[in-house]
Amino acid sequence: MKAHDESFGKTFRPDRKPFFLLFKRFVEQVSVTCLLSGCMLSMPLTPTTEGLPGVGRLPLTVGISYGPELRDFKHVEARIFPVGEASIALFDQVFPLLFERTIELRNSSNPERINVVAAILEPTIEAFELRSPTSWPSLYWSEVIYRFTLWSPKREMIASWTIMGVGMKEAGLFFPLPSQRAVVEFAMQDAARKFLITFRGLPEVRQMLRDSGSHISPVEPPGFSVARGD
Repeated sequence: MKAHDESFGKTFRPDRKPFFLLFKRFVEQVSVTCLLSGCMLSMPLTPTTEGLPGVGRLPLTVGISYGPELRDFKHVEARIFPVGEASIALFDQVFPLLFERTIELRNSSNPERINVVAAILEPTIEAFELRSPTSWPSLYWSEVIYRFTLWSPKREMIASWTIMGVGMKEAGLFFPLPSQRAVVEFAMQDAARKFLITFRGLPEVRQMLRDSGSHISPVEPPGFSVARGD
């Protein structure tokens, strides 16, 4: 008498986890090979202001200063991610949502441009991280920490604080790079959202508004704060 085969008629379902890990190692190996051979390509980043909260413009003219550290900031992971350039492109859309007028200040800016601003805002990238999944199913995860420094027109520090943005997205099985790109953009947009809803709640900003004669009474949303420090 033959033994009954209980597996008969069942659908064979291969374990995807070993395949995913094998594929991930293949992608990593190809990336390393490209890096050593000098064929690394830049991954364009296009974070947007879509979905950002409407906060109303403050009656201020603010100078914007982008330093070389921000402009040149890049992250290398299978591709070159120009995080600094993308941050500037995003801030160029975000800051006009909050301030009545913005003026980009460069080293060559003349005194006439500086004299018309109420303050100078300088963003920098303090930390950046991009994590790849090590198991299946899993998420790509990215974190960016911006430091915002607010200066007087005479370059006296008014305030300095950090804001962290986080992005997450399920890993793509065959096309991991779009998932990496998306989480970086999500992290930048998350930081932009937090900047918009917390800026007018800073004590130094409230004082600046009072000094400028504004009657706006900004209120920081409950349960949300920014990290302070020099």
